[in-house]
Formats: sequence, C-alpha cells, structure tokens
Amino acid sequence: SVGVSVVKATFEADVVAAIRDTDSTDDTITATGDVTVHADMERTEVRGQEAVTASVAAGATAIAGGGLGLINTVTNDVLAEVKGDVTITADELDVLAEENTVLTATAVATTIAIGASGAGALGVSVIRNETSSTTRSRIYGATVNARNVDVSSDSNTRIPQTLTAALSASTGVSGLVNIAYAQINNTVSAEIT
Repeated sequence: SVGVSVVKATFEADVVAAIRDTDSTDDTITATGDVTVHADMERTEVRGQEAVTASVAAGATAIAGGGLGLINTVTNDVLAEVKGDVTITADELDVLAEENTVLTATAVATTIAIGASGAGALGVSVIRNETSSTTRSRIYGATVNARNVDVSSDSNTRIPQTLTAALSASTGVSGLVNIAYAQINNTVSAEIT
C-alpha cells in the first residue's frame, strides 16, 4: 500500500505606491502639510496549513509506504517611490514600504504494515516554508523641498512553526524520515539617489 500527498501553495503580490514624472511640463506637488507615499503589503498569512497521509498494508507479506510534502512559498514585491523629474514641496515627505508575512505548517505521515511472513513500512514527511520578498523605498531623480524626509522599508517575516512528523510501524522492518525547512531570503532597501 502506498499513499502520497503533495500540497503546494505559492503567494505572490506586487504592491506599488508612487509619484512619477508624467512627461508633462509641470510635475509639481505643493502641500501645506505632509506628503506620504506608502506601499503596504499588510499581511500575507498562511496559518494552520495541515496535511496528513496514511498508508496501511496487511497480508502474508505486507509493504506500506506513505509520503507527504507541504511547500509554501511567498514572493512579494513592495515598492514605494518618488521618481523622475518631479518637484515636491511639503512640510514632510514620507516614502514608506512595508511587508508582513506569517507562515505556519504541520505535516504528518503514517504507515503501518502487518505481515505473517514479512512486513516493511516507510513514512516520509517534508515541509518547506520559504520567503523571497523584495521591499524597497526610494527617491530617485526628484527635487524635494521639505523640512523632514523619511525614506524607510520594513520587512517582517515570521515562521513560528514548521512541524513535521512521521510514524512508521511494522511487524518486520520500519523506517521514517522527517525534514522541516524554513528559509527567509528577503531583500530590503531604502535609498535616495
């Protein structure tokens, strides 16, 4: 008896907030207060994702195998910018980019083999949680007349739980493999050029 389950979830979002040159003769913003350019990927959340697979075999010679793969990938692109031949006059200019991600997952594989003359069971459970997001804020080629200028980027990724379990039982030989993998590969930048 063989049981295999694969669950794959991919999350991608592009969030842009921008003031850009429109190629018109006058790209000017004049404000008596503050000007804010804010790109916010408020929350990419994968919580409570669970997967279970089971395989049971019985007979004179019984062989059971169960495998489970659970893959979560997040690749967001968040950009806040003031770009080009633009003039901004304000008390304060804020260019802010934010991204928040939460990933949790649980995988369980169970195999049982019962045989009179021989039995074998193998259980495999694999989880992979990975983020590769880009969060950028920038002022590029613009003229800014302000008392205060804030250009900032913030990426907050949490992977509080990556749990995998495999159970393998047999009247003969049994084995199990558990792999839990969590990786954060985010790029964050804030610049004025």
